[in-house]
Order: sequence, then structure tokens, then C-alpha cells
Amino acid sequence: MRPRPPIHPTPEWHFPLPQVAALSNGAPVWLYDLPGQVIVTASLLQPIALAGEPKDREGVATLTARALDEGTIAHPGPAFADALESLGASYSAAAGFTTTECVIDAPADNLAMAFPLFAEAVLTPHLADEDIARLRANRVAEIHQNRAVGSHVAGSQVRRSLFAPQERVSRPAGGDLTTVQAISGDDVRAFHQATYSPDRSTLIVAGDLSGLDVLAAADQAFGGWRGPARAPRGDTPPATTAPSSHVIDRPGAVQADIRFGWPGLDRLDPRWPALRVAICAMGGSFLSRLNRVIREEKGYTYGISMSAHLFRRGGYITVSCSVRTDVAHPALEAIRELLTLKDPFTDEEIAEAIAYLTQSAPLSYGTADAVVAQAGVIASGGLDLDYITGHLARMRQVTAERASEVYRELIDPDQSTLVVVADTSQLPDTWGIAPEAIPQT
Repeated sequence: MRPRPPIHPTPEWHFPLPQVAALSNGAPVWLYDLPGQVIVTASLLQPIALAGEPKDREGVATLTARALDEGTIAHPGPAFADALESLGASYSAAAGFTTTECVIDAPADNLAMAFPLFAEAVLTPHLADEDIARLRANRVAEIHQNRAVGSHVAGSQVRRSLFAPQERVSRPAGGDLTTVQAISGDDVRAFHQATYSPDRSTLIVAGDLSGLDVLAAADQAFGGWRGPARAPRGDTPPATTAPSSHVIDRPGAVQADIRFGWPGLDRLDPRWPALRVAICAMGGSFLSRLNRVIREEKGYTYGISMSAHLFRRGGYITVSCSVRTDVAHPALEAIRELLTLKDPFTDEEIAEAIAYLTQSAPLSYGTADAVVAQAGVIASGGLDLDYITGHLARMRQVTAERASEVYRELIDPDQSTLVVVADTSQLPDTWGIAPEAIPQT
């Protein structure tokens, strides 16, 4: 019999550190050399805040981002997609509340040829009227589709309730029916010209970069780019602490979608490591308290989760599940009981949560696109380059006492925003809350 191979302790993992450089126009470049990652991901982050959209044209940032790959000046129409396909490359872009991200993936051997196409999409998109009209129609259809999905309605209502109506984050990132339908091709072209700029932007590249002069290729494509100076980044306002309750009538719904919400915090808050561990123990993993009781013991739902939604500054916390309508009442009571945390977290629960969060990190960041995505969070959040490694170390130091303390500071079921989306005709009562119609967003 062969002897068993020795089992060695898992070495401590560190998030990779980039080589930091700059383009000719001053835009910073972060290069992550990841041997063996033959598909390279490049991301251009621009601090375009949706709060800067014209109020009556909200959604223009989303339509602009979606229109970038519909054709460029040099490669109009489908010629741009054909050029990407010939290189085995793909392109995407999305507008978030504080950052617009443009991304290209390409085999390492073709990266130098893909960069000019990347720059074309960002700098010289065609933005034709017919493309904008089609994308506008798609966005309108998307809004109607979202209104038909109870979980989306519930999630949107939580954010709408937690943030003041005048704050952009309280409204859909992609705009609502009224604002989207008003957007023209001229609006998109004007928005692109006014907001797309290298100023305060960051280019992040990750993959097997050995033997590649990535900086030269990037500089040739983007180094001559000039654009308007940006104002200092505006931060997302803090969520309100005033609780509210909403029952939204969705006739014909076969289940009740439940959301609890609270104001949260951001990655710079010293309580974040303890809160993240506490959230994992309460509802962030399959064996967490909420899932073990609400799903496994009571059978009310297929799954329930607790999540932190972090902005550059501030954020919010939610508990989400969908249950059979006939058990909505006992499910709510059981969830409230668990969220109260009458029994503090145990040492075992916290140890399991820490192990889950820290030991899964190497897998979570095992690909170039995952490294780029996390580097984007670091760049847009103004965090240290070694933030992830430090954050993992800080989570390992969290005790059950500290996790319980921070949890109770931020999570109080009696001070939560509650949203239930259901066919109210199937509910025995609506907890004394007047049912509302599905919002027109």
C-alpha cells in the first residue's frame, strides 16, 4: 500500500498587487500579471455618476453604455461585432450609480489588436439614431418585464424607501418609463461628449501578460484621448433610518416576495469586517441561521439570504426571500424572531462564517475577469491596493462577541423597512397596511 501523501496547511492567500503605470494623458493603468490566464480582461472605469443625468432624461447613461458596441465610426453597424469576433474578443459596458465600466476580453495573443477596437467603442462610437431607438424600446420592454417580477418589484421598493426621493439612488439606474421614452439620439450623443473622459478614469488589465507590452498597446489606443475635466466625485447619500412598511398588490402572484431593509455602511467603516461575518452567519451561506430555519426546518421557502449592498460611501442591508402566499404571515414572524438575535452568535457559527468567507477567496478571484472586477471596486472606492488581503486578515480576527455587537447596532427588525409583494386577495390580512399598486418604474 502506498503511503498517504502528507497534508500541509493551506498557505495564506494574498490578492495580487498590480504594476501601476500611466498613459500619456495621465490616466492610471493597473496591470495584473496572472500566469496561465490566457484570456485577458481589460476594464476602463469612469466616475460617471447617475446623479449628473438630466432629471427628465434619466437612463441616458445606461442607453449610452449599451450603444457603444452598436458600431463605431471606423466600424459602423455589424462591422464592429465582426471585427471583435475575428479576434475571439467580446465587449460590454454598463452604467452604475457612481461608475460606468467598459470591458473587453480577448486572448492574450490578440490583445494588441483588440485594444484599438476597445478604444473605438469608448471614444468614437457611431451612436446612430436607429440604434438608440431600438435600445430605447428594449429598455422600455425591460421595465415592463421587471414590473412583472415580484422579486424585482420588492427589491426596487426597498431602495426607494430607504433613500430620499430626491436622491438618484432611490430611482432605477436605467431610468423609468417617462424618462427613457423621452431620450433621443441627440441626448445620447450629447451625454457621451460631455461625460466620457480620461480624467479620473482608471484602466485595469489582468491576465497572462508575459511577453506582452500591454502599456504600449494601451497607450497607443487611449494615450491621445482627451476629454472634459471632471468635478470631484459625488458620494451616495446615506440611507434614511426612518422605517416604513409596504404591501404591494400583484394580482395573480403565486408567491409572496418579502424584503427587509436597513441603512448600511461601506468598506471604509471599521465595522465592515465584523458586519460581513455576522451577515454570513445570519443569512449569507446555505447553513446560516435564516436558511437553516426558514428553509430546512419550516419549509417556507426554497432559499432566504441576507446581503450587504455597498456603494462607494454608504450602503444598505437586505433580507430577501419568496414564500408560498399561504405561509407569508408565519414566515414573517419567524424571520423577525431570528433577526432579533436574542441568542448571540456562537463561536462555532462565527468560525464557520470566517472560514467560508476567507477560504473561498482564492476561488472567487481565480480568473482574470474576477480580479478586474474586484480591482474596479478598489479603484472606484478609493481603497488601498492591498485592501482585499487586509480585509481577509481583519475578518479572521472577528469574534462572536464583536459580530453580535455590530449586528445589533445595525439590524433591528422593529426599525426595518418591510416590503411584501403578493396577491393581496390571497392574504388573510395585510398587517393593517393599505395595499399599493406596483410602481410605474
